[in-house]
Amino acid sequence: MKHLLLLSILFFCLLGNAQTKEELVYPVVPILDKCHQALDNTDSIIILSKKEFLHLKGIWTTLDTCYNYAEDTLWAKNLDITFGGLMDDGRVNYLLGDGNLKSVYQSSLKASLSHIKSYDHIHIRDIQFERNGGLYQVEDIHIVIDSLVVPERDTCWQYFPMPPVEPMHHNIKVSKEHFITLLTDSFGYNSCKNKIEWHDTNQKVEMWIAPRSLVDHFTVNSFINDYNIRPSSDLIRPINEIKSLGHADIIAFRRSVYLKAGKYYFTPGYRFTITDKVECATSINIEEPNTDFLIHVFKLIQMDSLPGGLCFVNSKGEPISFKAVMIPQGGNPSMMSSGEGTFNSAMIIRLKKLVSGDKILLEGLYSHNPHENKKSNYKSIVITLP
Repeated sequence: MKHLLLLSILFFCLLGNAQTKEELVYPVVPILDKCHQALDNTDSIIILSKKEFLHLKGIWTTLDTCYNYAEDTLWAKNLDITFGGLMDDGRVNYLLGDGNLKSVYQSSLKASLSHIKSYDHIHIRDIQFERNGGLYQVEDIHIVIDSLVVPERDTCWQYFPMPPVEPMHHNIKVSKEHFITLLTDSFGYNSCKNKIEWHDTNQKVEMWIAPRSLVDHFTVNSFINDYNIRPSSDLIRPINEIKSLGHADIIAFRRSVYLKAGKYYFTPGYRFTITDKVECATSINIEEPNTDFLIHVFKLIQMDSLPGGLCFVNSKGEPISFKAVMIPQGGNPSMMSSGEGTFNSAMIIRLKKLVSGDKILLEGLYSHNPHENKKSNYKSIVITLP
């Protein structure tokens, strides 16, 4: 009994120690700290020279403002930094788990730092400090390089004769043929003079093309193709890509900022939605697939040599819903879906990036007859590009 009592006491002591070791070092949610400010600065916008900003190795605080008490320098452990241009568009974002702006492991961050220029906006958010065994978060900061400049909207120059639809997520509906005409004949329009005119023929305008599934038009991913266009640009490639777009796919132009007569102006962006339905110039029976012919068709798509669209059907000519998985050698697979039987623009963009030896998997193939309420499934197909 005595031994049993000793063992019981020992067990509860070990259990207590184990529970103590499992306690969290930091709270799950950082504690809001209103007594410290990043860089000890309370300004809503902090103006720094490029040299001053690049000199920062991290974000620090040295002052308790609640008690006006100087403290040892404390460096942020975590932060989120976003780089934006003159219009504060915030295109590039980094999450730093060590708070180190000079990290040798962040080559892309180093590149962004090297491209900073006057009037750029930099937002630093979720700034967290370790203090007294806890994790504390201070207010976000907004930094502008050299000087704050607010461009005016250009009331005369715009991309196209029709006014842009605002806000930006509202689209102008247009057919592919109509848009190509706009791009080739009416791009760069002076509404005050009612004529096509570029104030600077060297100015580049960013156009991007994306599938309808894209929600955030500024998201950067592999389904977007970007083009920098000016009056002298060769438009063959973007026009060929536009011709392959499907119904409700997106073409958009970012707003531009430029210097005119010694003053900064901007012109709003445009966003178009394609209204054309895909015409299936080439249809492939998925029940009796000819892999050699399918490879031939894929190669034609890669060379922009396939007239019209590609569709997958069954032996009755009914459209097949399917998923296309592009599998590059040594890369990450990407999957896209089609519920209409069409090999859509997102698939075409990814297909054009594949090379010899890469694979294409067509899976989840089925057709649905709404009159008979019948669903038919078909075998997956694997293609290796020669």
